[in-house]
Amino acid sequence: MSASSQNSGNIVQAGNEDLTDEQIDALLKEAEQRLTAAASSFSPPPIHSLVPFTPKHPAFSRPYIRTISQIAHVDPSRMVDKKQREVSARSVASKPAAKKREPQTDAGPQWFHMPTTDPSLKRDIQLLKLRGVIDPKRHYKQEPKKSSLPRFAQRGTVIEGATDYFSARIPNKERRTNFIEEVLAQEQETGYFKKKYGEIQEKRTSGKKGYYNALKKKRARQRR
Repeated sequence: MSASSQNSGNIVQAGNEDLTDEQIDALLKEAEQRLTAAASSFSPPPIHSLVPFTPKHPAFSRPYIRTISQIAHVDPSRMVDKKQREVSARSVASKPAAKKREPQTDAGPQWFHMPTTDPSLKRDIQLLKLRGVIDPKRHYKQEPKKSSLPRFAQRGTVIEGATDYFSARIPNKERRTNFIEEVLAQEQETGYFKKKYGEIQEKRTSGKKGYYNALKKKRARQRR
């Protein structure tokens, strides 16, 4: 009879009778030895064998997880196909960069490329809006308060006809290079702005010391 059969026979007999402490210790030691032998002979499978992949696909011809010194390492180059990487790199490279919008210099071909309003023309337009103050004998339609200057504007030249020579022609002595010079030349002849300014200042200084001093001088002149 072999040793294993004898041991099993002893275990069966011990099972039928009450076990002593020595027999229990022997059984525990025997079970511990068996577990130690089974643990030493067991080798875990590699990690890449547990990860599912499709061998037919070129991207997964090799596992993308490898075990180096009992540490799992992931190869990112194996997780994406080479063709897909090339397509994504091509799409990023082919995307055009956002161009800066250049400022518009003219109104376009529909308006015959009218240029933007230059500063000198803006001053003339602002003066035209105040034309009701320049000549008090003429009355114009009131401009809206929120009216803005045009973005595109251009000066024009009036070509005189043969019939307008004597009736509507401006003499060469009265002609100026721009509208502001014409207004200043008109002011030198009429003196309207200077007179209006004096009236406004007189109203503002009325009741003050300077006003009474000027009034005293005026009365002294009249007495003489």
